[in-house]
Amino acid sequence: MIPTFNRVSTPLVQDKQPLNDHLDDQKISIAKVFHDTSRASEVKKHSSLISKLKASKQGLKEESKQVVHDRSVSSKAETGRYDQIMQACSETFGKWDSQMIQSGLRQHFLSYAASLLDANFERLAAMSDDMAKSVKCAEKPIRNELVTWLYAGGISSADETWSQQANKSHLENGLRNSVDGLPQAAKQSIVDRKKQREDDYKSLTHVANKLLDEFNLNSSEPIRTSDSKVLTSSSVSRMISDLISKHVNK
Repeated sequence: MIPTFNRVSTPLVQDKQPLNDHLDDQKISIAKVFHDTSRASEVKKHSSLISKLKASKQGLKEESKQVVHDRSVSSKAETGRYDQIMQACSETFGKWDSQMIQSGLRQHFLSYAASLLDANFERLAAMSDDMAKSVKCAEKPIRNELVTWLYAGGISSADETWSQQANKSHLENGLRNSVDGLPQAAKQSIVDRKKQREDDYKSLTHVANKLLDEFNLNSSEPIRTSDSKVLTSSSVSRMISDLISKHVNK
């Protein structure tokens, strides 16, 4: 799984200010909470939030130290796993011939583009019946324009290229053995093992993109799109966003 980090921002309060589970009848003094009286509006919002929490069935509860600790451990584990995947894939990638990488680079990014399109089409189609119809009409024009852009016009048929090349990335499949060979956590259940594998493969796609981005950006003769831009995962993502905005009626 690709590591993510969530940062929660909380208002500053003076040290040793008492806080119980439900705040009972405590009143928050603006002078005590903030030294800067210009932030009174923020205190008002904060006080309003506390009032809503007090009125809820669960009330306001402090997060236990154990929950904070468990989250920290989980985050470190995810980061460590991603680093393992990156290292294993980098070692394999470094052994490949540059000509082989170049020959499979466009196909990899077409495969990546196909997965992004599927996710976007599904999300948009779920919004309404009209949106679903718009997506249905836009699918083929978007795909054809995407293929023509990605292959810089060097194809005879966009439809044929899509049907033959927009499957699982061959280069990414070549890196999969490196991921499958990594050690699994001891005493995992079947469900946990399956989820671990799914998370590993999500990380693999991210790692493959990163390795191929760096390869093409540092190449003396990088592979370019029809608008003369260096082909990367970011340029693919931007192009898909532009094509959806162009063809799908929102």
